[in-house]
Amino acid sequence: MSDPTPVRGFYPPPHVRACAADRELQEHAWRDLAPPAGTFQEMVSEFLAEHPGTCLASAEWVYFRSPEWTWQNMCGRAGWMLWDPSTGEQFAFRLAVMN
Repeated sequence: MSDPTPVRGFYPPPHVRACAADRELQEHAWRDLAPPAGTFQEMVSEFLAEHPGTCLASAEWVYFRSPEWTWQNMCGRAGWMLWDPSTGEQFAFRLAVMN
């Protein structure tokens, strides 16, 4: 059965939700993979400049890693995503790793 949630962003919402719920992935990312200071605010500023009037009040940063099959098929992606967990909307993605 497919997820009825429409894709509003870069990656399928079920994959993003799974990453956000993966405490080990999130802890590892914040500890070892955090981007340089200022990067998050720069991404938000860039997004808001391109999308004036957008409200990011309930948005949060998560580390996203595409499913294992994508890495096995040489199309894996991982990086920081700004998304709204209540709507599933994805606002920004900063690629950190690609194969």
